[in-house]
Amino acid sequence: MIWKPFRVRRAPPSDIKAPANYKDPEKIAAYQAAGVEDEWRRQALHPLKGRILCIAWAIEDEEPRVIGPGDRDESGLVRAFATALYGAMPVNERTYPLSSVRWIGHNVSEFDLVWLRLRALKYRSTWLAGCINLDRYKGNFEDTMQLLGGWRDKFSLDDACRFFGLGGKTEDLDGSKVCDFWQAGKYETIAAYCKDDVRLARALYRALKN
Repeated sequence: MIWKPFRVRRAPPSDIKAPANYKDPEKIAAYQAAGVEDEWRRQALHPLKGRILCIAWAIEDEEPRVIGPGDRDESGLVRAFATALYGAMPVNERTYPLSSVRWIGHNVSEFDLVWLRLRALKYRSTWLAGCINLDRYKGNFEDTMQLLGGWRDKFSLDDACRFFGLGGKTEDLDGSKVCDFWQAGKYETIAAYCKDDVRLARALYRALKN
C-alpha cells in the first residue's frame, strides 16, 4: 500500500528560521524566501501536516489497484479505500477485521499505516481505523523493512529488490520527484508508479518469506 502525501499550503517566509549568525535583514529575508519551497516539501513527510494524494494496494495475487491522484480530496480517498476493502472481505469477517486483515508492505508500520490510521480516525472511518493494529509484537502487519533487518538499518525498497534480482523502481520517477509530477498534473504517471511499488513490495515479501 503506497501513497504520496503533500502539504495543502506553503508556509509563509516568516515561518522559516534563519541561521543565528544571519544579522542583515535583507539576507534573512532572502534565506526565508528561498526556504519556503524546501520547507513545504519536508512537510509532505509529516503525518500531521501532509496530505494523502493516492492509495495503491493489492489483495493476494490480484493486480494492484489505485485510487487517486487528482480525482478526490483526502477524505474521499480514505473513504473510497475503506469501501473497497470492506467490499472485498467475506461478509462473515467484516465485523472483526483485525483477525482478517494482514497488511504487508515496505516500511508500512512506520509510514503508510500510520498515515492511514490517522486519516481514518480524522474522517470518522472507524471501521478502517479498526483494521489497523500497529503494536510492534501483536500488530496485524508484516513489514519488509523489518524482515530485512530494518530494526537496526534502513533499506530502500529499490535497493532491496535489486539485491534479490527483482528489478527496480520506475527509472524516470522516484519519491523525490513525485511533487513535481503532481504539480505538473502527471497523475497517471504517479498512479502507475504507486502500483509498481505495490508489485515490488509483494515480490520482495515473497522473496524474504520463501
